Amino acid sequence: LGWPLTACPSQVFGDIMIDYSYVELSSACVTALAKFRKEYPTHRRAEVDRAIVRGSKFIGAVQRADGSWYGSWAVCFTYGTWFGVEGLLASGVKPSDERIVRCVVWVAIQTLACRRLTLLDVVAVVLLLPRAVRTSSC
Repeated sequence: LGWPLTACPSQVFGDIMIDYSYVELSSACVTALAKFRKEYPTHRRAEVDRAIVRGSKFIGAVQRADGSWYGSWAVCFTYGTWFGVEGLLASGVKPSDERIVRCVVWVAIQTLACRRLTLLDVVAVVLLLPRAVRTSSC
């Protein structure tokens, strides 16, 4: 074979075929598992519950101190934060949870600081801020 192997894409791109742990992946898995659990509440319940808890813990662990999540697939922080919140809510976290409230505060601060809104910013503020405020103990 010789020279064709020198241009093998798997060699050129190294670890490109590996998908790392991202908030987007974890959130999508937690959301899917939560929907599966609702449809099939008795099927492998302990395993599904354990996976949801592990996913929720990971999502919480990768949240940044300012309340945001870094997204790897699209509009970085706005996209990552959207997935972070969706994953936590799907896992059963209440909108008044400290992690959600920190996130909403981050979105509000970013929106006010930039005064430039993307569609995802508008969605985040419209959907998340009222939920957090309504359920907050403040």
